[in-house]
Amino acid sequence: MSALLSFSTRTTARGLLTMVAYGLCVSTVEAGNGPWTMRITPQATLSSYNQSELRDTFFNAGVFLSGDYLEKSAFTLGYNYNRIEGKNNNPEGFEYVEENVIYLSGSLHRYPDSLPGKLTLRLDGYGIQDKARYSAVPDIPDHGNPGVARGAGTNSKATIGVISPIVSFINYRKTYALDLGYTFSSYDIEDGVDYQVHQLTPTAGFALGGQADWLQLRGYFIHLSDGSVAEGKTNSAALEIKWTHWFGPRAPLKLHSLGVNALAGKRLLAVDPDAATVFSLADQQNGSLALNSSWKPAPRTSLMLQIGYDLYTNLRLNNDYNSSYVYFNLSQQW
Repeated sequence: MSALLSFSTRTTARGLLTMVAYGLCVSTVEAGNGPWTMRITPQATLSSYNQSELRDTFFNAGVFLSGDYLEKSAFTLGYNYNRIEGKNNNPEGFEYVEENVIYLSGSLHRYPDSLPGKLTLRLDGYGIQDKARYSAVPDIPDHGNPGVARGAGTNSKATIGVISPIVSFINYRKTYALDLGYTFSSYDIEDGVDYQVHQLTPTAGFALGGQADWLQLRGYFIHLSDGSVAEGKTNSAALEIKWTHWFGPRAPLKLHSLGVNALAGKRLLAVDPDAATVFSLADQQNGSLALNSSWKPAPRTSLMLQIGYDLYTNLRLNNDYNSSYVYFNLSQQW
């Protein structure tokens, strides 16, 4: 699918690197189960596209089940359903595209004597099925992208597999963290051109002013095996910046945290490891800005709200457009 919004949008806690995930609606319930800490996280996302010639709205719904064993190992199993509605009378006869995503992640935490902190070995995997529907359309060259029309009243299908090993480290004082991830994505396009995507994501995080503030910097370096997917472009690079501030117990309005996320540069077919998100449509993301805040109205209850604005380009149509979205998170623990 095209570089939609963040498809799988969820907030996770993977050390201090994953401070605020890029996403929308999450409701979390946690429970203790002996040595295991379990969490179930249903989620949903609503977004609208502005100035897009093809796309009108985006909807996401999903659920994640996570478990942590005595801070020694952890797993996450998730499912997401995503759907984009096309605009009326658009130039490609695009009606809708829907996506089913299965996500599985496993982590091992190690505390080697030779390092002054915790080392985490993590492996993420995604299995994705895409289906796009088109009405009567003009004759448009097929570059093997599910977003390309294929004729009157036809479906376009794709199978996407993603695997992503990640190594991360955080010191015991929790004043800095380092992360290096590699992602391999394989796109199998029905009756189209198959291609692969390679991504490197070096990440660094730092505590500012004690531990009340956290700054995270992540680079995205992406290479496509086939430039015809993105009108001849095979490489893209971007820098993502996340800042989070935590408040004390007497904060106004019972605020728990406040955050700002920004992206500068260009990304094609990116995978966001914090949000477990695959940007699987070959539209170029040109930047983003998001604001988020969380509240704790009760000791075991929290609420998060995030709003965001993203910039994209449909390279085939030379169409610059943007999307705006809203995110909220209701968490109850016992």
